[in-house]
Amino acid sequence: MAKGFFISKAVAGTCVFVAIAATATIIALSVVYSQEKSKNEVLPTVDPSVTTTTVSTTPSGPKEPWQQYRLPDSLVPITYHVTLWPRLKPVVDNFYIFSGNSTVEFKCVKATDLILIHSNKLNLTTFDNFHAKLVGLNGAEAPKIKQTWLEVPTQYLVIQLQGNLQPDNTYELFTEFVGELADDLGGFYRSEYYEDGVKKVLATTQMQPTDARKAFPCFDEPAMKAVFYMTLLHPHGTVALSNSINYVDGHDLTRTSFMATEVMSSYLLAFVVCEFAYIRNVDTGVLIRIWARQKAINEGQGNYALEKTGPILSFFEDYYNISYPLNKSDQIALPDFGAGAMENWGLITYRETALLYNSNVSSNGDKEWVATVIAHELAHMWFGNLVTTKWWNDLWLNEGFATYVSYLGADFAEPEWNMVSVMGVDALASSHPLSSKEDEILRPEQISELFDAITYSKVKSSFKYLCNDIYSLSFNI
Repeated sequence: MAKGFFISKAVAGTCVFVAIAATATIIALSVVYSQEKSKNEVLPTVDPSVTTTTVSTTPSGPKEPWQQYRLPDSLVPITYHVTLWPRLKPVVDNFYIFSGNSTVEFKCVKATDLILIHSNKLNLTTFDNFHAKLVGLNGAEAPKIKQTWLEVPTQYLVIQLQGNLQPDNTYELFTEFVGELADDLGGFYRSEYYEDGVKKVLATTQMQPTDARKAFPCFDEPAMKAVFYMTLLHPHGTVALSNSINYVDGHDLTRTSFMATEVMSSYLLAFVVCEFAYIRNVDTGVLIRIWARQKAINEGQGNYALEKTGPILSFFEDYYNISYPLNKSDQIALPDFGAGAMENWGLITYRETALLYNSNVSSNGDKEWVATVIAHELAHMWFGNLVTTKWWNDLWLNEGFATYVSYLGADFAEPEWNMVSVMGVDALASSHPLSSKEDEILRPEQISELFDAITYSKVKSSFKYLCNDIYSLSFNI
């Protein structure tokens, strides 16, 4: 084993898990705002007519920690408590916002007087001229904050302290912020569609690979797993979804809180506020729901996905020899979505064409696409979510394996299809190595470039041979 897997619980892998794990290095918005009160929460709002600019105070010369794209190994997140309020109506013209706050509990593993946490395009409230509040837990004394600033190039909130955080002590960092609910398909964003001639707006997410930091300050690296407690404030008549089961308490706004997630990476977090409808069933104790526009549900466009999700889940439970880790599987079809789909744990987001099937107008190829995409994303629930690559340079391992087994899952669901696939782009000049050194894949744009056909498809034909050759390895649990 080279670097090892980061996993959320001890798992007994299958032959394919063993083969793959042993063959790789495993794994602004500038606004001025005032305070606005709701009955449940005090959250900041925006005056979009006034702007400010946050300027980095980074000196020239040798690189400081905040000038480097990788987080230091001195702090480890444990839990997040995040409250977000998306505005589904513009505050002015076509300008939409969300506001919120976040408390992250983290453990110090190496003494340090510096906190680096990712934050991108968020306007942070200041407390006594600092962008955050820090307290110690369980008797630990938190050093006072010396200075804070936003390091824009590396997308950090930088917090310098007057003394050291101590190893084995835990602390809480509180931030309050406003962000733009833009239509840019990244982070926490808005999607628009028309239903019976009426414009509808929903709020949704796409965090992979490096956009959770656009929704709230977080340690936004795949190995920095934590438990997330989400709360969404949203208008009456809308529903809020996230990775875990919800419970609702409504007053002037509806306040939907969610149970604790599994220990997971920040890029797998998802939440949606919408007016969608759903169909559901329960297979082997797992609640399965397909969400979409009301008209699409009424027309039966989610029926095929609902029919095939249960069998594919059962197939992967047998294939991995591990029970599905969650008690529900929500899948939602979004009008605007940059990727084909995203494997958020418990709330998978799709383009409409990757989840919905209309037997009156869709082709057999459309049905094949829906089956394989569902199988690909469900495969990630184990390989990618339960077991996660340490860094993005080994993305090929995550996506190549999911692509390979997606054909197995789809073949199980539709045995008469004889699923096969080919790939011809590896001969082009744009081809690239499957895996690079960690220090060669640092900037967010370098990470995003890895999400291509080479990463997803080149490796999949090799897995069945690797499984026959390698039989043992060690895991980092």
